[in-house]
Amino acid sequence: MAFSWTLQTLAPNGPAIFLPTLLLLLALYPLLAPRFLNTKQCAWILTVPAVLTMSLLSVPFLIEYACLTPAVIVHAPVAGAGMHMLGGGSTLWSTTTHAREAWARTGNRFFQAYLVADLITGALAYRDQVGLLMGWVHHVLYIFMCEVSLNQGWACMEAGSASARAGPG
Repeated sequence: MAFSWTLQTLAPNGPAIFLPTLLLLLALYPLLAPRFLNTKQCAWILTVPAVLTMSLLSVPFLIEYACLTPAVIVHAPVAGAGMHMLGGGSTLWSTTTHAREAWARTGNRFFQAYLVADLITGALAYRDQVGLLMGWVHHVLYIFMCEVSLNQGWACMEAGSASARAGPG
């Protein structure tokens, strides 16, 4: 239970994560950019910490997924909308659906902040590295997908696959 309590206290929602993360990432770029030789390298300045953070945030969901077996997968409603899987007590979350959802929402908001920061920084500092399809369209679609998943109660699915998505636009 201590693990669940810790996750609950570390996982605020909405602007409490999005805005500070956005500001931190926007401040990080001008501090590190002078250390790199070209815009292609600079395009990775925000991506590397985002990938590391998203990978760490997704670890509990990946462990949970690895612990699930077909015999113990049970579907249960989350927040009255989406569905999630619980592994019959074999998960890090057990019955702490609230902590699980709060942690997932934190990951989604962080990812959205990274996407917005990458678009803003890319437009101002490395425009040649942000293409229409793999930059603007790609990032805007991910922002939209995260928002839909948050509103539908699917944040856990997004958080579990988060480490595979972050990358330069």
